[in-house]
Amino acid sequence: MGGNTSIAPLGSGISGYFVQAQMPNIIQTRTQSGEDVSGSKYQVNDYQIAASTHLANNELNSGNMIVGDKNGNIIPQGALKDVSDISVNLVKAWSMQESHSGTNGSILQVNNNGDFTPDKTSIGITKGATFSTNQEINLAIRYLIGKGFTSSPNYSKDGSGKIISRNWSWHGWNAAIKGYNGGGVKGYEKYIQTMISESQKPKPSNY
Repeated sequence: MGGNTSIAPLGSGISGYFVQAQMPNIIQTRTQSGEDVSGSKYQVNDYQIAASTHLANNELNSGNMIVGDKNGNIIPQGALKDVSDISVNLVKAWSMQESHSGTNGSILQVNNNGDFTPDKTSIGITKGATFSTNQEINLAIRYLIGKGFTSSPNYSKDGSGKIISRNWSWHGWNAAIKGYNGGGVKGYEKYIQTMISESQKPKPSNY
């Protein structure tokens, strides 16, 4: 098996169907805490990160991904075409920031107690629900995309104040990551970018 690819299952319930998915790099140090996270303990979810990221990108490109913005408005597929594939290394570094890559709770902490906001219901997250790692990554990526969009309303010309459409703008993955944090951790997106830039290609010994 190659150093930067894995054989990752296409999805639950589809037996015997496999796809090549890029493995994430090995994060060397968790920037915020200064911890060495290069050991095998922190790579246990790498195959799932590879598979789930690949599947999420396929879903995004298929025109079938459902994404809601911070107000719960469903973002149209035409606007989602501006979103590039999310990097598997971004997902890995993001997971390291959130949960030490799944070794300290749900991998991307998308539905923590106390963090629930009504906009999450637009993508199928209900308060108190728990998810498999694959589900968690998919939902978190979709929630993340919504944080990278802003919109401006177009109002009806009849003076009713009714919003008849919206103009959508995608601001990129770094803006989305910053929005996902919501200001709770100062420098959050910079910690993640540093982990990506300092990461190293995986070797068999990492697992």
